[in-house]
Amino acid sequence: MTERSEPLTVAVCGPVGSGKTALVAEVVPRLHAAGLTVGVVTTDVTNSEDATALRDALDGLVPSDLVVGVVGDPAPETLHSDHLRAFLRSNPDLDRVLVESGGDTTSGTAPDVVDYSLFVISAAEGDDIPRKRGPAVVGCDLLVVNKTDLAEHVGANLDTIERDARTVRDGPFVFTNCKTGEGVDAVVDHIEKAALLASST
Repeated sequence: MTERSEPLTVAVCGPVGSGKTALVAEVVPRLHAAGLTVGVVTTDVTNSEDATALRDALDGLVPSDLVVGVVGDPAPETLHSDHLRAFLRSNPDLDRVLVESGGDTTSGTAPDVVDYSLFVISAAEGDDIPRKRGPAVVGCDLLVVNKTDLAEHVGANLDTIERDARTVRDGPFVFTNCKTGEGVDAVVDHIEKAALLASST
């Protein structure tokens, strides 16, 4: 078996407000605790607030120069391809690179560069998102249903979300609450299974 020589790249996509940044802030420390070196690339059309928030959240775990915020191009798949390739060339010894998109509605950013895609939705947006069969919900490697603690406050039924996710997807899904850490270990497990698979091919 040939050992993988480049970092596993993981796209973290989803609508604005779904909790992508909070999820990254919970996932990275768990990867770090497993002895892995991690970099983060964030993209937004108008600002780099997510990168700033993650530098603060990950201070002491990830050097600030390994949390990069990219601002500008409204075509995130093009933006990530160019900037992510440059980031990977500059940091070839990293184990994992998380690529947070700026509110994309696609399942993965720069599919020719990213190895594994998470699509994050919020239970606070209602329980009909999986049922609508958006291409990102159906096609991502892992669907993450975040902010489960808010479901009851908006009349969303988690059982309905689970049923519909099973119906529309062939792949896995995970419920998370980043405030408590619930479900985050399962997300990390899926990422590490993808890394193991990538290392064996």
